[in-house]
Amino acid sequence: LVKLQAFLKEHIPAGSVVMVQPFTGTRIAMLHDIHLVASERSSTGVADGGRRRTDLQLMLGFQTGETIRERLLDKYGVTHYISRGQPREWVDWWDADSNRKYGYRIFEIAETPDFTELWRKRLKQGVRALRARRYDQAVAFLEETVSDEPRLERAWLRLGNAFRRRGDAVSAENAYLRAASLDPVESRYPLMAGNAAFDAERYEDALESFARCRDLALSEEDDGTAASAVFNMGNTYYMMGFLEDAVAAYEAAVELDELHEEAKEYRGIVLEQLADDPDSTIDGGSGAEGVDPVDDAATTER
Repeated sequence: LVKLQAFLKEHIPAGSVVMVQPFTGTRIAMLHDIHLVASERSSTGVADGGRRRTDLQLMLGFQTGETIRERLLDKYGVTHYISRGQPREWVDWWDADSNRKYGYRIFEIAETPDFTELWRKRLKQGVRALRARRYDQAVAFLEETVSDEPRLERAWLRLGNAFRRRGDAVSAENAYLRAASLDPVESRYPLMAGNAAFDAERYEDALESFARCRDLALSEEDDGTAASAVFNMGNTYYMMGFLEDAVAAYEAAVELDELHEEAKEYRGIVLEQLADDPDSTIDGGSGAEGVDPVDDAATTER
């Protein structure tokens, strides 16, 4: 406690106004001569305690607009924010200086946010909306993000995910390809582009992207990802009617990943279909004609 008190005194001048997350403020107030925006419990003599606690939650809230946050920070004269553990995300664009020790993080609050960092908020809002299945909202946040930060490949990836969940496979493919152009050695981007092209029934484009993913993964000795790409190439060949090419792709996927059970299963199904085709050069045994081996595997995100 003595060391913590010395740390606080070093980085927070006496008389500062501090906002804290729940279950942190009482201890801080006892250790140092500071003012809290609101205590965790009702305190006799604190003017308008209920309003203070409501305003504190707005200041700490991620979804709060920055104009509102700025007005409230100015209203209470907030100079610092203290967290124990993970800080609130909005600190990314309000942090003027920070120090960390003994499990506490002290942030000096800037007078205004760093607007060049607000893409972080929009990106996080987009990811949250995507996880909540609010796909139109996710697209709006993420399109704004890539408009301001066009070289942010992870935002293009999330935008592709949002488009794909919304059912716009063509836009999804374009977003994934943009991510791939920004990071040409990352194998998951062409894999995702191939998945979206497959969804859009653009099979030639899908094959091209899957082949790119395969080559990148093999260059990194990532046989698992390469197997996924080759397996999806098999699904694509199947949809194009090239059953023998599909079998070859499934066999290649098994060579890369001997535990790839779907590739083994699909190879067997297609071989049975080919066995009933008198023009086929492959002898696959007896039949399961009409079985469609293509399921969600072709759109798996890995």
